[in-house]
Parts: sequence; structure tokens; C-alpha cells
Amino acid sequence: MKKNRVKERLRSGKPSIGLLVTTGHPDLAEIYAKCGFDWLFLDTEHGNIGRETLHSMIQAIEATDCVPFVRVLCNDPAQIKIPLDMGALGIIIPQVNTKEEATRAVRSCKYGPEGIRGCSPRRASDYYLNLHEYIESANEEIMVIPQIESIQAVNNINEIVTVKGVDAISVGSWDLSSSMSTDAVKLLGTDKFPHLDVKTKIEIVLDACRKAKLPVISGAANAEGVNRLIDQGYRLIMMGEDIELYQVYREELSKIRR
Repeated sequence: MKKNRVKERLRSGKPSIGLLVTTGHPDLAEIYAKCGFDWLFLDTEHGNIGRETLHSMIQAIEATDCVPFVRVLCNDPAQIKIPLDMGALGIIIPQVNTKEEATRAVRSCKYGPEGIRGCSPRRASDYYLNLHEYIESANEEIMVIPQIESIQAVNNINEIVTVKGVDAISVGSWDLSSSMSTDAVKLLGTDKFPHLDVKTKIEIVLDACRKAKLPVISGAANAEGVNRLIDQGYRLIMMGEDIELYQVYREELSKIRR
């Protein structure tokens, strides 16, 4: 089984840089992976990435040193095992609100007796050529990353971070904002987001993760921002998303005299 390079870097205290990918095509996954990202966050929850496309994207990523992470639709063992059997080495699980739900997420990602993952890792085990090697190492190599996206989750964060098998935490600030108030949602996409109340809730999550020594997926738009986060001690950093690359061209086109 391929070693999880991101886990290795985290253990040694080194940062790893990722990109959120919402557009489904293996060429794009290959291009981004070859850019030098340590991991790609393939989004099947909000992106247009279907099952067959996801399979091809993971194949493209595995030809590089990059690590494929996948955000699944929901906290459901049937959904979680699909990308795992394709070879994903990290699973981001949306809307994890309680300790019980975090435990369910972990168990869905792991083989027994630690978990309930169905055992048929078709592609992940090189089509069963390395079946035993894969099964023996999968529980250790695969990262489980619950997403905190509601006031309920914030209120339960001190319990969520104690769940054995949780490797990192992701904060869904847009959904968190939505769960707080309609007024907060109105600020999405503006320079006033996240507003003070949302920042306060996010800080509660960050504080709990610091105490539990769990990395948090943090975001920055450019190299300067990433370096700033690294200086602040962050080690799991997402440098924006693919759609932002399209926006760069839009801005450049607006400057052209035509």
C-alpha cells in the first residue's frame, strides 16, 4: 500500500499543502498533482465529481507523490467505502456534530475490529494483488477528517477531538455561518466574512484542536499567506480551490482593451 506522505510529514512536524478540487476531470487532477501539491481535496459533496470520474482522478494522482483526499457526501459507511476502495488516503466527512457521529466516521473508515468498513478494496489493493498488505496497513495510513460546520458541532468540539482515530479537523465556515444566522449568510463572499461571531466560534474549535494536538485544515490564497500560517504553527494548509484559478483569468480578461 502507498504510504500516506501527508501523515509522514505531519509526524515529522513538516507542513503539507493542498488544493480543493471541485471540477471533475482526471487531466485536471494530474495537472494539479504535478504542480507539487502534497494533497488534493477532491470534493464529491459540492463539486461535479461522479463515481467513475473520481476513480480516474485518484488514478491520475497516484502516479505522482501527491496524496488523494476525498470529501464524501455524508457520514455514511456506504458512501465512505467507495473512495477508500478506489485508493483514497484521506476522507473528509461533512456535518459531524457529536462525539457519536465522529466515532461513526472513524469506524466507517477502518476495518474490524476497530471499524465496520466492508472488506473488498478492489483498486486500493492493486486489484487484490496486494490484498493482505493493504488490509494490514489501511487503518494506519488512511486519515479521518471530520468537518465542523454547525453550532452544535462547536458546542461538542471538546468531545469530538477526543475520539480515537480522528487525525485532523476541517472547519466549514460557510455552513457554520449559515447555522448561526441569516445575517451571517449575507456576508458570504464579501470582505466582511467571516464576521466576529463566526471568528469567535472558529477560535473555539482551533483552541480545542491545539489542546488535543490535532492539526486543522487551514486556508490561504497565496504563498505569502501559506508562509504566514506555517509561521503560526499550522501544518495542514489548503491553498484555495480550483475555481479561484478561473477567477484569475476573469480578472485578467477584464484588463484587456477589446
